[in-house]
Amino acid sequence: PKEIRITVHMGTCGIAAGARDILSQLGSELLESKVGNVTLKQSGCAGFCDREPMMTLTDATGTNYVYGSLDKRKVHEIVQSHIIGGSPVANYLITT
Repeated sequence: PKEIRITVHMGTCGIAAGARDILSQLGSELLESKVGNVTLKQSGCAGFCDREPMMTLTDATGTNYVYGSLDKRKVHEIVQSHIIGGSPVANYLITT
């Protein structure tokens, strides 16, 4: 595993809410930004169906940051601020 792990939650509710687009956007953003310290994967439902699409970012210390109600603009901001800049985007967090 790399320094940062991102899991996009792809249960039925997540997929219906647009999780496939979020996964694709994350992949594109990471490639364009030349970020090499991230493992990107998918999982099933995380249990917050009303907050889908969601992702969990786990940093090198093992801290989980759960982001919800995502769209492409929010994904871009999370990549730039949290993954590249090291500052979580509090407005989009469900929990840490």
